[in-house]
Amino acid sequence: MTSINNVINGGYCVGCGNCAFLTKGKMNINEYGEYVPNIELKTNYKDEINRSCPSLHPEINEYEISNKLYSKNCSYDDHLGYYNQLYAGHVVEGDFRTNGSSGGMGTWILIELLKQKLIDGVILVAKKEKRKDKEPFFEYKISKNFDEIKNASKSKYHVVEFSKILNLIQNKNEKYAFIGIPCMCKSIRRIQLINKEFSIKIPYVISLICGHLKSVNWTFSLAWGSGIEPYKLETLDYRTKSKDTNPRSYILKLQSKDNKTKFINSKNIAGGKFNSGAMMLNACNYCDDVVGETSDLTIGDAWLEKYKKENMGKNLIITRNSTINKIIKNAEKEQRISLDQITTKEAIDSQIGCFNQRRQGLSYRLKIKEKKSEWVPKKRVSANDFKPNMLRKLIFKTRMEISSKSRELFIKSLKQNNYEVYKKPLSKILFKLRFLEILNRIIIKITKT
Repeated sequence: MTSINNVINGGYCVGCGNCAFLTKGKMNINEYGEYVPNIELKTNYKDEINRSCPSLHPEINEYEISNKLYSKNCSYDDHLGYYNQLYAGHVVEGDFRTNGSSGGMGTWILIELLKQKLIDGVILVAKKEKRKDKEPFFEYKISKNFDEIKNASKSKYHVVEFSKILNLIQNKNEKYAFIGIPCMCKSIRRIQLINKEFSIKIPYVISLICGHLKSVNWTFSLAWGSGIEPYKLETLDYRTKSKDTNPRSYILKLQSKDNKTKFINSKNIAGGKFNSGAMMLNACNYCDDVVGETSDLTIGDAWLEKYKKENMGKNLIITRNSTINKIIKNAEKEQRISLDQITTKEAIDSQIGCFNQRRQGLSYRLKIKEKKSEWVPKKRVSANDFKPNMLRKLIFKTRMEISSKSRELFIKSLKQNNYEVYKKPLSKILFKLRFLEILNRIIIKITKT
């Protein structure tokens, strides 16, 4: 029988914190910069723990959860899950768009829910205060005013856990909106199934579109690659932008503890190009949810050709909750936000790279596990659903190699206090991936003409 031990020992834990909350355990950061549970598996907790884990009980998958929540008022698509409306848009009022990673819709909707007194606070990821050198840079917090929510805007490519937050709110008579990546939203829905009180306490769940989750060590590697020693990094903004910046460029802003500030394009750092997969959690290799199908609202980047000149960013917006959809439509009428209705194809195309990784790529990775007779969480995609060609297989395999080797290489580089121990061997594999990706694009272009 599979259990939480299979998940932890197999490297499939996303570090959400559900099991730690249920057992009064703790979530610790391991040497790879990833959250792992430190829990005592008591018999009377076992069923609840397994049902709370997003990698177990496949019958409580994203489709089954969302079907009960949204099927009455929504359409369904195999990639997007249930949806009420599909938009591309951005915030017009205030400085939401300027201060956000993309169109500013994430921060705007949270503040709007608070303004309309539909919630008492927001459970969100914000800067960790008074952190020690090796500790995470960000953590889940509760924010109850507009300034705190605004200060927590922008993407954080960084592991987080919320066991402490669940402990904090369980005895409070308050309502919150939760915002996180798809696996975290699914974890919240699992807790709500176990304890109905959390359905009342967290009436709104909002998801960010997710490519994958990065370890704390990835952030340290970005600092080192930019010339700041890992433990001398004070703060990092993963995506700055301006009117002259390509919205697809990830321009880092790093500040050291001696107040030196650096700006650098992350693609110029070994492993810094996000989709190469450096220091990606292994669990992300076995995820099939790109858009947070269990959430009331999904927000991401609208990576579409027609918006490529929108340097300040454009959001992809997927609504499933009628209250949130009404708030958005009313704000559009008041010209506080700008919306374009888009098709399901456009919504999918805007994140096609992620869908390829979570459909074709997942099928291929499951096939590898099947051949080795190794346990893997059961997903909605199976090993035989897709048959990628040899070039695509090489791309998927090389990304997996980058993910696994970057973890080990960075540990070695820290121990030897030598960045080149990480950079040199990883750069060779990254060059291979780049060559394969360019070759794949050329072949796609030729076949289309």
